[in-house]
Amino acid sequence: MIDVPHNTEGGEFFDEDDVYVWPNPAGERATFTVGGNSIVKLVVYDLAGREVHRDSGEFLTGDVSEFVWDLACVASDVYVFHIHAEETSGQLRRAAVMKRLAVVR
Repeated sequence: MIDVPHNTEGGEFFDEDDVYVWPNPAGERATFTVGGNSIVKLVVYDLAGREVHRDSGEFLTGDVSEFVWDLACVASDVYVFHIHAEETSGQLRRAAVMKRLAVVR
């Protein structure tokens, strides 16, 4: 399996352990869970590096928020998702996390 690097800066506002996808492996849909006071961008890539999904949102302090990806037209494979967060509370810190998701039919 491919080793995906995790890159975080400013972990005080964005903890990579609070970023996960469930279920994993996924079948019908994948739910990406993100916490924190930030503007968040989600991008999913296939193993060839092609972008296959994108979403974004602004999440308030204390909220655990989710992105839901409908997998109806997605092939069984391993995907890499990248989540980038920018803090909205005034300090302008940024963080990025990359993790894997398996889709199994």
